[in-house]
Amino acid sequence: MPYELALKCSALPLGVITVSGRQVLSIACGRSPSPETLADLKFASDKEVRVESVPGEIIEKAIFFAYHRDDEKLKSAAARIQSAENSDEARGKVTTRNSLPAFAAPSGESAQFLQALIEYAISLGASDLHIVPRLDGTRVMLRVDGELLSKDDSVCNLRHHEQIIQRLKVLCALDTSQHKLPQDGAFAVPLKTCAQHVRVSLMPTVHGEKAVLRFMGCEGQIGLQSLGLEANIINPIQDFLDRGEGLLLCAGPTGSGKSTTMYAIMAELARRNLSLVSAEDPVELMVEGVAQTSINEKVGLDYPTCLRSLLRQDPDAILIGEIRDAQSARIAFQAALTGHLVISTVHARNVFDVLLRVRDLGVDALSVAQALQLVLCQRLLPKLCERCRVIDLQASNELGFAAYKRVGCAKCDYSGYSGRSLATEMLHMKDEVATAIGQGRVGRDDLLKLLDSASFVPLQDSVSVLLRAGVIERGDGLT
Repeated sequence: MPYELALKCSALPLGVITVSGRQVLSIACGRSPSPETLADLKFASDKEVRVESVPGEIIEKAIFFAYHRDDEKLKSAAARIQSAENSDEARGKVTTRNSLPAFAAPSGESAQFLQALIEYAISLGASDLHIVPRLDGTRVMLRVDGELLSKDDSVCNLRHHEQIIQRLKVLCALDTSQHKLPQDGAFAVPLKTCAQHVRVSLMPTVHGEKAVLRFMGCEGQIGLQSLGLEANIINPIQDFLDRGEGLLLCAGPTGSGKSTTMYAIMAELARRNLSLVSAEDPVELMVEGVAQTSINEKVGLDYPTCLRSLLRQDPDAILIGEIRDAQSARIAFQAALTGHLVISTVHARNVFDVLLRVRDLGVDALSVAQALQLVLCQRLLPKLCERCRVIDLQASNELGFAAYKRVGCAKCDYSGYSGRSLATEMLHMKDEVATAIGQGRVGRDDLLKLLDSASFVPLQDSVSVLLRAGVIERGDGLT
């Protein structure tokens, strides 16, 4: 069944069965088919049709996965672009680094291959897509469940690579004539049920521009409850939001989901009819109800300038993409001290390092003690595939509870993993802790003496919960 007909009819073929010597096609439908739809399905399949009713939201996602998670479709797109390469060579066209070809139209092989590649990456649940120019052509790599998977062979030559990069620049409204400086942008991929937001980073290399696409998720599909946080972390976050003032800092390595957590918190605030603003570099995901501003240092709109203006916009809550210098740190803490909710990120390995990092940025101890309410430090750990995971006898005997390990099956593409789980460390600034920080005592050993289970959740506790639930295997991440 063609993809367009499947979308039109909200129908997905399941298989062919034989009934009384006749072949019958079993089809899942998201809605009761009309007589015209049934006629279209019978004509397209040349078989009798039996309809199975399936919830609409499930069938839409299943159709996208079925038609775009197909290796053969991606190979076909790669074959077309390689066929075009051979045709160009037969006509005597020579590729040089100094003669940039005209941008390929959306109907061209390069644009079609890029579309197929992006849809393939989305269907696999990839977090990042790398398009890397090398001497022998373009290599493609996908990061799925935290693991970087690469295709051994080049998918096209450098001339078509430049056309792919040009197409990305057009999608992101970037400068198509600039090839020697890094550029960043974003665009959205329209899906049936939502718009998938993609952040693009371009970096010049010796063989051309390397592109990394990060898939940020779909607009309107982030919720605080969907993050998978435990109650002992969700409750302090809710208390922070109810308080209506103060600063929440998220920390963790690149790709640990800090932005997703911040967006989920802002989406929660958006339901409370508040004035919400953000300063981000760049805006990664649109959140309904939030006035989002993208930093543009080229025109003088840096974090300090943007934040000073946002404070005059009568905001109730402010999202700051990252506290990266002393000036933005001072403004963020000042905003939190003057009755605003402020949510931001900072680079640190754990919650105690956050305190040291803030001190290094020049924020005085008293401001930290009065403004900082909550610190989260998180990691994303690979989640075991529920279909093929098996009991790990050795780990179960050593740990005293049922532990699982990965195997691999068709559902998880034989990796043993399916998705990732969030492990979070939390520091809740209770009175005793705030007093110690105000006195300049920010060392881990000093603070641990004052902490209890209500004010501090170690990262290892969150990992242990996932391990006991059979979500991760021992040895993954921090276990």
